[in-house]
Amino acid sequence: MLSSGFPNLALSAFRTIEKPCLYLQNLVLRSLSSDGLFEDVMYVYQTCRDSGLSSDNYTYPFVIKACAALRDVWFGKMTHCVVLKSGLERIWLCKRRF
Repeated sequence: MLSSGFPNLALSAFRTIEKPCLYLQNLVLRSLSSDGLFEDVMYVYQTCRDSGLSSDNYTYPFVIKACAALRDVWFGKMTHCVVLKSGLERIWLCKRRF
């Protein structure tokens, strides 16, 4: 479902899950980002963040990419600050994708 070209179906399924896990969040973000659905990337990230789900070094590259595509400088700066404060900039994957 996620990699089969049906990101909207993945998003619909994600919305029905009461407490999504970090792994599922990252899969949905990757699927949406790959298809250029950046507003949906922001929705999923905000929903997870509001519900208290933490993010990791796989999450932020999709969010930063969405910020750039949407030209949302303020949210991009805020997200970058979260990455710096959490120490994730030291992780190779985040460094490489930023």
